[in-house]
Amino acid sequence: MNMQELVQYWPYAAGVVGFFILIMMSLRVIVPPEFADVIIKRKKKLLYCSDPNINPAMQSTYYKIPGWIPFFGMYVKRIPLKVIEIKVYDYETFAQRNARFICDVSVYGKVNDPEVAAKRWPGNGIEEFREGIREIIVAAIRNTTTKFPVEDVIAKKQEIANGIQDSLEADMKVYGFDVTNVAVVGISDPPDARTTVIRDISAKMEAEINAESRKQIAIKQKEAEIVEAETTEKSEIRKREAEQKIGEAEQVKQQAIFLAEQQAQEEAMKVQRVREVRAAE
Repeated sequence: MNMQELVQYWPYAAGVVGFFILIMMSLRVIVPPEFADVIIKRKKKLLYCSDPNINPAMQSTYYKIPGWIPFFGMYVKRIPLKVIEIKVYDYETFAQRNARFICDVSVYGKVNDPEVAAKRWPGNGIEEFREGIREIIVAAIRNTTTKFPVEDVIAKKQEIANGIQDSLEADMKVYGFDVTNVAVVGISDPPDARTTVIRDISAKMEAEINAESRKQIAIKQKEAEIVEAETTEKSEIRKREAEQKIGEAEQVKQQAIFLAEQQAQEEAMKVQRVREVRAAE
């Protein structure tokens, strides 16, 4: 090919190269820091993530080839690495002796193994994962609450939360998921008013708290009155002591004046006798 033909076909070649570059740029994927991409490619698994605790190589960039392309195609499952909250609200459970109540629970956790999570997680997203493991959380809630008397479910919410977390940990590890915290957000009666046991327990606890508060207020008032009486008594004692000291000082002063006057009179009498003696001589 001579120079003239090369110049003639150059625009077409440049266009093809540019089109190829655009395709490659569109396929380029940079995994966000809060996610890990697990890639299945020709029976091999590849992990791309910038978190060194999960991927020491810290490879976070790859080219996503559609799965329908032979030999080069791949399938990608994106796994979140941030803390995930799974809510199970308005769930009707039981306490001991089959007492019913509504329990609202929030489960918090993080993925510890993206490859296991990619294999085990139901669905392809967080919402599908939440729905897929809801039954596991529900079973943990029921197994835990039935161990507590209904009278204790309000006062021992933290113990119930700890029991749910202990029950979940082994099951959730199968999904490559660590449970970091469980919170019992709310406890209430069923909405159809079949029972009011939780409301009755709350009213009883509130009455006990109010009674204890009034008792403590009365004790504090009595202590304040005693302190005030003691302060008044001490003030009166100090006042009487001060008055006594003033009286004693006044007596000492008067006595000193009397002695001074008496001494002055004696001196005057001595002078008078001297004069009389001199006059007689």
